[in-house]
This record gives sequence, C-alpha cells and structure tokens, in this order.
Amino acid sequence: MIVFKHPSMLPDTVLQGEEFEPIMLNIVYGFPDAHIHASRLQTTRHVSKNTTLFELKKHLFYDFYQHDDPQILRQVRMGKLNLEEKNNRKSRREYKTDEEKQTLAQLYLHDGDTLGIDNKNSFVPSWKDASSNNTNMGKTHLSLTVKNNIDSTNTKPMTYSCLNTTPIGEVKLMAIQAFGLSLDPSMCRLHIDDDSDVAHIPLYDHQTVDTIDFKQNNTNLCLKLGQALKENNLLIYFLSDREPNSLELVVDQSMTLTDLWNLIKQELHMDNNDNEYHLCEVTTSLINDGPPLNDFDQTLLVNGLTNGAQLIMQSGSVAPRNHVRLKVFRIINKYYKPNEASKTEFRLAREHL
Repeated sequence: MIVFKHPSMLPDTVLQGEEFEPIMLNIVYGFPDAHIHASRLQTTRHVSKNTTLFELKKHLFYDFYQHDDPQILRQVRMGKLNLEEKNNRKSRREYKTDEEKQTLAQLYLHDGDTLGIDNKNSFVPSWKDASSNNTNMGKTHLSLTVKNNIDSTNTKPMTYSCLNTTPIGEVKLMAIQAFGLSLDPSMCRLHIDDDSDVAHIPLYDHQTVDTIDFKQNNTNLCLKLGQALKENNLLIYFLSDREPNSLELVVDQSMTLTDLWNLIKQELHMDNNDNEYHLCEVTTSLINDGPPLNDFDQTLLVNGLTNGAQLIMQSGSVAPRNHVRLKVFRIINKYYKPNEASKTEFRLAREHL
C-alpha cells in the first residue's frame, strides 16, 4: 500500500480542489511512429484549466518519447481538431507559438474537446483515422469522478483518470488521500453515483473499473462509510418492524440460509427457536414480495441471493424446500389396512409349516 501524506504528493492523474478545475481533453497523436508507442498512450486527459498549452505539449511529448529533448520539442505543434470536418486541412486549427503561453481556459477549451499533436515535418493524411487508430491501439482509460459522501465539509469531487483494469480498491485509496480522510480503507466503500436500481449496492475492492455497469457513459462514483467487501462477501439489507428496523449484514456467500436466519434473530434479540416468521426477498420487479426463502441447508447463492439483496421478515412459518407442512385439526377415525407385502409373507409362512 502506498500512503500519500500530503495531497501534493498525489499522482498527476488525481485532480482535487478548486484551483484545478479539470478539463477533459481527447488527445490524438499524429507522430509517424505513434503505432510503436500506442500500447502506453493515454488518449483521455484531465488537465487543470490553469495549465498552459506549452506545459501540456511538453508533458505529452515526454509521455510519448519517455525523455526530454528541447530541440525536437520546438518542432512539435498542437491544434484543435474537428473530426466531423470532411476536409482534412480544415479539420485542424493549429495554435501559434504565442498562443502556447495561454492557459487552456484562456483558449476556451472545454470538456470533450479534441487536440492533435504532431511534428512540423510530418504529415497526417487523416486526423479522423489517426484518432481511430489511437483509440484502437492504445490502452483504454476511464475518467472517474468520485464524490465525498463522508465529510460534508469537503464536497469538492475528485477526478481520477485510470486504466480500465484498475481495481476499485486503488481508486478508493486515491479518493481517501485526495479528500484528506483519516480513515481505514476497510471501513469505507465506493458506490455508483446515479439513480439506478444498483446505486445502493457497494462495489467490491477487487473488481476492476471495466466491470462497473455505468449508464449512459456516466462514470460517477461516491465514497461512503461501511464495511468494505471482499471477493466472497455479500451485503444483505434486512428490513423489519422490530428494533433495529434495518440491518446491513456483510456475510460470506457460502453461509447457509439457516445461519443467516439465526444471525438475523440474534441481531433482533429473538429466540432462536422462534419459527413463526420467514424471510422473503424484496424485488423491484415484483409488486408483492418474492416467495419465501426455504432452502435452509443450502448456501445463500443457491437460494438466489446476490450482493445487495434486500430481505424482509413476514409472519408465518414455512416448511423446508421439497417438504409440505400439514396441520391436523381433528382425528375422525382410526383405520388400519395391512399392506400386501405383509399378507404375502404370512401366506408363504403358513405353506412352509
């Protein structure tokens, strides 16, 4: 684990604070040897609005060639691209040397704008094709915006640009450091920050960014208090009319339904032998609650429970799976009929006497 004691030590992919005001820019590399370096190119950049165009150009040049060379840098140019323009000459508006001294804000660059970088001695036949090649050959990066739902005094979100294979746990660590929180990473978790049905379900620390089901390219996350989820954990929400009215239980997915039921009874201070209730899953797709959960000796996964499942307690006992519970009101008469096997055995016994 890498611990950053001061926000100034954070990687340049982390932007946090009013002075940064990051702008998301798409970068197209038009260098003749772009295909050689494509495996490590980052085509989406989040850059402070107060960065000058020359500072950005110098940074992109170093990332591309992995070394500084002032003589070659003087031959590098940048321009704003309009990839929808069919005329390749008109698709690029080159910035002059004096303009490179201006900040991105002064050049009126906004989120989603595309910049092209190449050498004055090179020729790019089609910037649109170059953009497609950069995207296909380069590593896939995602820009995540993380909100702080833990400290109400620090509401400035963090923007983090990372590879799509980055674990959620790493994003969480960056957020903790950027927000200046003195918090154990095991006591907080990240959630998708939208109004979808899965927003209440925390993300696993081990899962990678590309496994998140973002809606409409909305890559917003929020940091909340709560026990972090390991690979085999399930978060179960439980609602009841008893105190406490709601529970959040982080349990192992291999736990049996009986063990979960006993754990809930323990949390609600119920008698373990109290079987006058049963569990049902609350689903948004059903008007009423789901069927009773009754495969008591099987695991939670076999019972169809997944991470973020919401359970409710209903009155009435239920029989175990594949069993029928009968209630006898009154015995009317006793009737006994010997089975055929017994008669046959008795007949054979008499014949041998």
